[in-house]
Amino acid sequence: MSYPIRVVIAGLPTLQADLVHHTLSTESDLTVVASVGDPRAMAPTLRVQPADVVIVWARSPRYVEASLDLLTQYPRLCLLLLADDGDAIIEARIRTIPAQSWREDLIAAVRGARMARPGA
Repeated sequence: MSYPIRVVIAGLPTLQADLVHHTLSTESDLTVVASVGDPRAMAPTLRVQPADVVIVWARSPRYVEASLDLLTQYPRLCLLLLADDGDAIIEARIRTIPAQSWREDLIAAVRGARMARPGA
């Protein structure tokens, strides 16, 4: 049995929040479980309503900082920051790499980070 991906929308202007909600509601495996006006108030929301993904408007540095702080409390959370008026999506998450061979895995992780750079 497959469970829906639970999404929280936070800090988006009304038009963008409506657009995101409508876009996600067309997909059977995605469900918006909460909308929060101020991302700095997300921690209490996530304690009551677990989520897999949080979508945040990245126009405010305070919103971005509050959102990134959530990753330490909820390491399985995927954070999607809508930047540049929503024209760009920045994904932030904690990724655990099981080390089979410490040396090789470290080198591969560093090279993978370089490849993930924009323009690389």
